[in-house]
Amino acid sequence: MKTDVKILLLSFLLIVFFQMNLYPNSYFTSFQGKWTSVDEDISLDLDLFQTGDELTGYHCSVTKHAQRIDCALESDDMGYSIDGIVKGNQANVTFLSTYCMKYGKAKIVMHGDYLYWEVTEFPDGEFWLPLSAILKRVDE
Repeated sequence: MKTDVKILLLSFLLIVFFQMNLYPNSYFTSFQGKWTSVDEDISLDLDLFQTGDELTGYHCSVTKHAQRIDCALESDDMGYSIDGIVKGNQANVTFLSTYCMKYGKAKIVMHGDYLYWEVTEFPDGEFWLPLSAILKRVDE
């Protein structure tokens, strides 16, 4: 009897393990949701949508005292400002700076309810997204 329970438990664990490896972009690592920077000196909000390994969304970054705004909202009818591919807990994205209307690239890495944003390629022009930021998932 104990052997049957051990075999059943081991089988279940193997199924979960293989599912995580076969479908690394499932609910275990969903970027979908609203995210906001944890540092008061850095303003960056992301609204992300994930379908399979495709990641799209909008960004909004405002400098201290609102001197510069680089923001794309769903209501702007410009389309997504963020577009990329998810691999495991990392996404490589292209973003459109609405300040200079040029594209740049960033890496987004997820650790639980936190994201790490890092610009990897600057847009060809002046832009006002932070070069790096830590963001926390916003409860809706």
